[in-house]
Amino acid sequence: MHLYPPKHHQRAIRIVDDILRQDPNNVDALVAHGYLLQHAEKWEEAEVIFSKSAGLIPRDTPKCVRVMEESGWCLSRIKPEPGVHVLKEVLKDLASEERKLDRARCLWRIGKTCWDMGGGPSILS
Repeated sequence: MHLYPPKHHQRAIRIVDDILRQDPNNVDALVAHGYLLQHAEKWEEAEVIFSKSAGLIPRDTPKCVRVMEESGWCLSRIKPEPGVHVLKEVLKDLASEERKLDRARCLWRIGKTCWDMGGGPSILS
C-alpha cells in the first residue's frame, strides 16, 4: 500500500476501518491506515497512527524500525526539528549492509526536512 497508494482511497479506508473496529490493535491495518493518511497529507493523524503501531511491535524488528521511520517522517512534516531527531535515531537502526535502500530513504527524508527548514549543515549535527 505504501509504494502504490490505492486509486480508491475511500474504499480502502472503509475496509481498514472495518478491520480496526473488530481489532483496534491490528498492526497491519493500523499501518495501512497510516499510509493512507500520509498519502492524503494528514500528517498529524498519520503520526499518531504510526506511533501507536510502533508501540505494538517488538522494538528490534524491521517492521518496527519502518513504522518508527514513518512516524518520524510525519512528525518532520509538522514539527521539523523533532522529526529530524526521530529520523536520525531510526538511521542508527539502519546501519546494516542489507538495509541500504531503507537507509537511503531515511537519509533523503532527513535531507528534505533540513532543506525545507532552510538550514545548512548545522541542522544535521
